[in-house]
Amino acid sequence: MVSAWARNNGVVLAQEKVAGKSNEIKAIPKLLKILEIAGCIVTIDAMGCQKKIAKKILKQKADYVLALKKNHKTLYKNVESFFEECSKNSFENVSYESHTETEKGHGRTETRQYYITNDLTQIETKEEWAGLKSIGMTISEREIKGVVTTQVRYHLCSIEPNALKYADAVRGHWAIENSAELVEKSTNFQFVRFFYQVQRLHWILDVVFHEDSQRNRKDNSPENMAIIRHTALNLMKNDPSVNLSMRQMKKKLEWDHDYAMSLIFGDILP
Repeated sequence: MVSAWARNNGVVLAQEKVAGKSNEIKAIPKLLKILEIAGCIVTIDAMGCQKKIAKKILKQKADYVLALKKNHKTLYKNVESFFEECSKNSFENVSYESHTETEKGHGRTETRQYYITNDLTQIETKEEWAGLKSIGMTISEREIKGVVTTQVRYHLCSIEPNALKYADAVRGHWAIENSAELVEKSTNFQFVRFFYQVQRLHWILDVVFHEDSQRNRKDNSPENMAIIRHTALNLMKNDPSVNLSMRQMKKKLEWDHDYAMSLIFGDILP
């Protein structure tokens, strides 16, 4: 399933069934078509870093921050070489913005550096990407028990080179794994994230809803049940009346019929 996740609201907006990973690119335009994304920033993993998808996002009056990986060999090399040269020369004669943040907790320290620039002179195919205004680099350095690991990620962006906005988009893309923590840190920007079998949501669906143990396989049954589980999750996540974990809330729903009905029907019930 390819799904669209509203970062600020913490809910699944829509989903599209695909036959396999090779077809997930075809599912994203279908999802975009049924969503009202005007004014939002759409973030997608490298699978969705496609020219047609970028064009469609712009057509629907939204912006994009697309993860760039080596499946776009030449483009990736252009961006990588550009930022490597900038880093060596301390971004001399290059217009850019940067932002750094550090988080500590659970025995680890993580520092993230964000760089974004509208200097596209080294991008050979920049004219082929609709609305491309900037490129970004994120350097994540994580230290756990004295062991330091570093990861560098690059992005194609239709947003202006605003470091805070870029940082919020990149950080917010992973809000589905750490939604409570990251949404609190978000600004007023609205985000829609597209993902494929994403980790945190899939973990909740498996552990709380036992999705992986379900045996329904015939016809539309798997897709229909996935929709029902996502709908239930959306309702549970947006109930402000209780302060319970997903497991606890599910148990409360199973035991308390009146609460279950009130969650589903809200003010409709007398």
